[in-house]
Amino acid sequence: MERDIYSLYKSRGLEILAICLNDNEDAIKSAIAPFNLTYRVLTDRGGATARAYKVTSIPMNLIVDKKGIIRYRNVGYDPSAMRSVIDKLL
Repeated sequence: MERDIYSLYKSRGLEILAICLNDNEDAIKSAIAPFNLTYRVLTDRGGATARAYKVTSIPMNLIVDKKGIIRYRNVGYDPSAMRSVIDKLL
């Protein structure tokens, strides 16, 4: 996602928040270190965010517009579909 999405759109105002359901911060840091991510990676202690956004599978990608409306929801990773939605929103 860093290369396929974020690097293309961050200058246009796109923000990415990766939310990990695992609350072991050392394990998260070890898992993401090889990817040199520049967007924020957060933990969802207690699962409140997952419940609020009805996360049923992992990985799940959501695109939320500036008004907080979910405009895209997909299990797995489909960069071309995500770019299509982002192009319409930015």
